[in-house]
This record gives sequence, structure tokens and C-alpha cells, in this order.
Amino acid sequence: MERLPSPTANMRVDKPNSQLHLAVIDSQPMICQAFELMLKDIPETSLEFTALNLEEGLRLTQVYAPELLLIGKPLTHHHPFDSVSLVREYCPDAKIVYLDEQPSAPRCIMARTHGLSGYVTKNHRFEQILSLLLRLRDNPNSFVADKDADCLKPKPGVNDPQSQGILSKLTAREREILVYVAQGMTAIDIADQLSVAQSTVENHKWKMMKKLRAHKNIDLVHVAVRAGLLDG
Repeated sequence: MERLPSPTANMRVDKPNSQLHLAVIDSQPMICQAFELMLKDIPETSLEFTALNLEEGLRLTQVYAPELLLIGKPLTHHHPFDSVSLVREYCPDAKIVYLDEQPSAPRCIMARTHGLSGYVTKNHRFEQILSLLLRLRDNPNSFVADKDADCLKPKPGVNDPQSQGILSKLTAREREILVYVAQGMTAIDIADQLSVAQSTVENHKWKMMKKLRAHKNIDLVHVAVRAGLLDG
């Protein structure tokens, strides 16, 4: 992607402080159109812009400097949060809420770990999403999330020596796949990332779960978080 110029003061649009000024970056036109229609008559909010790709979103972010950004599915990368880190470079003060397709506990905890302000899903009613966003406006230091996904609050003990000791049972490849799983990537995405067959990823994952006595992905995420694998 071509490097965009750094934002300057005269690029910014002045705005009143009485509303929640937000923006949506999502590759699905129907999602952007839905937010435009649903927010136009909501006095508590002001939709600054919608963008269908990351480059357009970054340019508009420089101009409007929204208070809150909803960022949808990966726009240019496999990693669900690559686009988030890019947006932060251009709008470091904005609160970012991840807009997912379906509830995912691993991606919910990754949103927390990456310092995002919330996690919502497109399959919820608009009124529910709006309620979460307004709650974030009233409690800016909180983390808001769909109740279906917010089952995964980081437990005490990050960088826990016991969890790190458990990881010694894993091969280097299994540890790598553990991180990818905890980041919310599917077996297909991991296989593509590592340039291996999906069956190879599934085999590594099966061995890893057996070693860690894990029964489902959520157990792997807990291990990764407590061992500090997702830091930074």
C-alpha cells in the first residue's frame, strides 16, 4: 500500500462535541449502507463516513478524525487485526470496535489484548449494536462486546510460569499454530499463511490439544493468553 502523508491540522474537520462521531470501514457495501440508513435519524450519533477499503478509510480518517471506528473483516491481510494497527497510525486517539461476521471468543479476546474498545457482530440487531456504542460513549474506558462473544475475559496470570511450562511440551510449529488459533484464524487461513496443507494444520492442532488436554479452541486461547503469547 502506498504510504499516505501524515495528517495536518488544516486537514481536520471541526465538529461539535455533543454527538458520538463514528465511522465504518468494511468491505461489504450492504453493511456500510445499513449503517448510513440506520444512523441518519439517531440524534446521539453522527456518521462521519463509510469506506469499503482500507486505503480509502485511512484517507478519510485523516480528514474527519472520528472518535470511534468500526472496522470489519480483514480488508487486506489474513490476520484479523492487521488493519487495526494501520488505522491506529493515522488516528491514534480513536476508539476502535471490531465488527465481526459471527461471534468468536478467540477474536473477542484478541480485541481485548490489542487494546480495542469493543467487539460486536453483524448478526445482531442494529439496536443492540447502537446500545453498545452509546455505552462506550458514556463509559470511554470500558470494553463493550456482544454477550454471545464476551465469554472470554482474560483470567489472572498472564505470563504465568505454569502456563509457559506447559508450552515446553509443544514443538516450535505447534506453538506457532497455537498463536494463530488464539488470534482467531481458521485452519484454512493458517494453512495458507504457512504454505502447508489444511490437513497438516489440523494434525498439528490435534496433537497440540492432546498435549495440553484441551477440548476446544477456547481452551487453547486461555493457554496462549496466560503464557503471554499474545502480548504486543
